[in-house]
Amino acid sequence: CCGDTKGKVTLRDPSTLKSEHVLDTHSGTLSDFDVSGNLVVTCGFSSRHGHLTVDRLLMVYDLRTLRALTPIQVSIEPVMLKFLPSFSSRLAVVSQSGQFQFTEPGGLVTASSMYVYNINAHGGMCTALDVSSNCHTMAFGDSSGYLHLWGDTKVADLCYNNFSIPTEFATEVPRTQHLSIDDYSVPLSSFPLPYSNEPLFSNWPSNNYIREDRNPIAIDPEILRTMVVRHFIGYAPNPGNKRRNQWPYQNKPGHYSAQNRKKDESDVPESPMSRDDDPSILIPKAYRRVEMKYSKLGLEDFDFGHYNKTKFAGLEIHIPNAYCNAMLQ
Repeated sequence: CCGDTKGKVTLRDPSTLKSEHVLDTHSGTLSDFDVSGNLVVTCGFSSRHGHLTVDRLLMVYDLRTLRALTPIQVSIEPVMLKFLPSFSSRLAVVSQSGQFQFTEPGGLVTASSMYVYNINAHGGMCTALDVSSNCHTMAFGDSSGYLHLWGDTKVADLCYNNFSIPTEFATEVPRTQHLSIDDYSVPLSSFPLPYSNEPLFSNWPSNNYIREDRNPIAIDPEILRTMVVRHFIGYAPNPGNKRRNQWPYQNKPGHYSAQNRKKDESDVPESPMSRDDDPSILIPKAYRRVEMKYSKLGLEDFDFGHYNKTKFAGLEIHIPNAYCNAMLQ
């Protein structure tokens, strides 16, 4: 159904939108209409002596016979109407002054059907009307920007939809802790930064900077003097002359050339561990290289269980980069 300003309701085919029939409802203009089942109810204005006046008769039409039924007379000036879904043909009729009442097409006129309810619009006009799908609540909007919600007093917990699903809200952004700009003990990682898909300003090209490695700190001579070596591992007490996580921030001026590197290496004291002995003696047994000695018969008369005490296949050690095979065997 489509309404126009000439007071007509056009019935169209939903698949082709072709006009099938036209209902001439009001002589002036159409204000509102609603459809429920086979009934179409309209409200609008009539032309009287060249002026438009609100028609207090609600026009009712049967879509099966395409004929008009008995009009419904209301005690207010209707400009909006809605069928109540939980009732077969009950209507809610609203006027611009903020009054509304309930009526039913073809029903008897009783005191309850003529009762008028008032919306406190504070002098404004009612401009919108809607009813929830389960008929528990009604919402009215006025020209002052207020929304008036009316509900059924017999229902303790109002529900707007019988098959409601939880409302999806946006992910809440966690509130960051207040940090003073003068507090130099706060790390820079505490400040959240937005994720950017573009290159950052700090990502300079390689021709604008020179990479310079930080010089390693020389081992304290006191540590080397008190160190005790056990199983190629040196132990020494902490002299306590430096605080935790301390590191010299400033580097030497200039480039770290080979001459400076040799000078720094000469400043490092010699380790008390002897470097002339056989290095294999200092290697634990689990990390030593396993040399398999075959007999004259070769693999036929060879005890692999002496070298491999696991249920897994043995790993040869003569291939390059097989430094983990000895530990795995």
